[in-house]
Amino acid sequence: MTNDLIPHTSSQSSQTSGNGADAQPCPASPSDLAWLTRAGTGFERYVLLEAAGARVCTAAAFAHTARVRFEMGVPRAYGFIQPKWEVHGDGAVGDDRVLSFDMAWDGYVNGVDCYHCEVNIADILNGGQDGLFFYHYVLCDGVYYVRDALGYFTRREETYLHRLLVYTDGTSLPKWVGDGFIYQIFVDRFCDSGRKKPCKPGARLHREWEGGTPEFAARRGDPIDNRDFFGGDLWGVCDKLDELKAMGVGTLYLSPVFDAASNHKYDTGDYEHVDAMFGGDAALIALFEQAHARDMHVILDGVFNHTGSDSRYFNRYGTYPTLGAYQSLDSPYAAWYHFRHFPNDYECWWGIDILPRLRVDEPSCHAYLCQVVEKWTRAGADGWRLDVADELNDGFLESLRMSLKKTNPDAMLYGEVWENAADKMAYGKRRKYLRGQQLDSVMNYPLRTAIIGYLRDGDADAMRRVCTDIYGSYPPFAVQGLMNFLGTHDTPRILSVLGDPSWEHCTRGELAQRRLSNEAHTYAKKLLKLAFLILFGMPGVPCVFYGDEAGMEGYDDPFNRRPYPWHTRDMELLKYVTTLGTFRKSEPLLQRGQLRLLYADATCLVFARYDDTRAVLFYINRGEKRCTVRLTTADGVTDTCTLSPLSGLYRTGDATAADGTIQVLRVDLPTD
Repeated sequence: MTNDLIPHTSSQSSQTSGNGADAQPCPASPSDLAWLTRAGTGFERYVLLEAAGARVCTAAAFAHTARVRFEMGVPRAYGFIQPKWEVHGDGAVGDDRVLSFDMAWDGYVNGVDCYHCEVNIADILNGGQDGLFFYHYVLCDGVYYVRDALGYFTRREETYLHRLLVYTDGTSLPKWVGDGFIYQIFVDRFCDSGRKKPCKPGARLHREWEGGTPEFAARRGDPIDNRDFFGGDLWGVCDKLDELKAMGVGTLYLSPVFDAASNHKYDTGDYEHVDAMFGGDAALIALFEQAHARDMHVILDGVFNHTGSDSRYFNRYGTYPTLGAYQSLDSPYAAWYHFRHFPNDYECWWGIDILPRLRVDEPSCHAYLCQVVEKWTRAGADGWRLDVADELNDGFLESLRMSLKKTNPDAMLYGEVWENAADKMAYGKRRKYLRGQQLDSVMNYPLRTAIIGYLRDGDADAMRRVCTDIYGSYPPFAVQGLMNFLGTHDTPRILSVLGDPSWEHCTRGELAQRRLSNEAHTYAKKLLKLAFLILFGMPGVPCVFYGDEAGMEGYDDPFNRRPYPWHTRDMELLKYVTTLGTFRKSEPLLQRGQLRLLYADATCLVFARYDDTRAVLFYINRGEKRCTVRLTTADGVTDTCTLSPLSGLYRTGDATAADGTIQVLRVDLPTD
């Protein structure tokens, strides 16, 4: 098996202007070609031509001012000549252009013909400063695809186009993002401070915290009001800040905190006030202040696609003193909702009538929600996670971003997007999340799927796919900020997923009582440690759902939202996560380094984070037998690592070859 760790960065400088527009031709050097073609197979890479020189990119995502050299190699045995780089506009938005660029021959090395072309990204834009395109390489007898979705070098007769994303130059993340990991807190279930709090009419308080089970519907999907509470509050979060800081947490991501009838608060009642059962406005302000005093940050959950039917805006039940949209078409909020037949037939989120959908394009609604973001950002919020971002239109996302960045340029904006956000289609429209005008980054659901698929099922292609499809298509700022997680309030607990793949066949009553057997728990815990190791090693920011580090079990909502087990925590697992959190906070490569997947099969996974001089190598053995991994560098240095069954580790240090590059030429994986 031949694998490269880090692509060679050409030492030849290009004389360019600041944006690379005047870059001179800079073909690959002979030493480059020898390195790229050593396996005798094809290759593809992107080289960004900048004023300071040539820099290899790991993703097909470029600023609109960039000049890029596209390089490819084709084995001469295939007999192809006269290649072209062909880029297609996005037909989904009516751009049917096809642009073709001749590729120059660089040489014949190791049985491979090497070519390149240089492209000013501005030349493929159809006006504007961003866009989505799709490209491939065309040879004399058809189309040859250097890379598919798994990163394989393959030839296909049918059309396969690799995405190319163009974003507005100058887009960057706040410097604090990635300083420590994110910790997601479901406020009602995290910590009860013991302070006296009012109890809302209709709310039901559980008397049992440890081991308590939330109320649940008899059948999945049946209505439930979610008005049972355990008493967690924001003062309780304040009480635990020192513990969280010691664990390596840098950012708190809170479930919705604004006034609402339910325990989850996704049915907002009043955006202008924090729920009294969570401690009210004073508790949130105190949390901002106390977190900032510890150099920690706080992200709020912005639920702007819908409100609750029990809200000051809709006011179906007359709970609030305002004249709500449900009560009268003369309400100042009537235009914020879409009534098919007033008052009982109205548009809701996924048909759930307690969640009437907002018309965020209605001017007064649009302006009000932006003002809400400004208000709480001024109060101390460091960022927002937008619930169901697919439901929010482009104009609203762009306005909200401008309002946020105007209030605090160092604020972070995440979006809930479950698929690839680079080319997402939602409701028949191409979305523009990561082009520099909307979101800073997104929640990385594909990585969660890949980690589970690999560790539980041995699906190595899942890991290859996420490295190529996600990390190979997102802009640098989005990759750096990715919210990487193993579980959230919307997914089953990761420990249960890894140890119990057959839970979906159970009834709700069975799930309420279901726990892993001792044997399954031991196995799942070993896999969970590997999952955390991968999570903390991948580009982006790790996000831990409250209690996953303590060994909490639970299936889908609401069984994944039990109270935090303060007296029965798995201290071994907690210590493991703390070790990873401490290491990540102290290791710049894990915050800014590039990613290279070195090896992946059903048993073993090896990947690296690196820069120009150093690398951190991650080794994972999910198999039942011990295995030995040998990595051989370009100058013959061999690193040998032996892994016990169901174990993993990381190594740091120099991995510099004689010519100044960082390379791994061979990965051998004999099983002992």
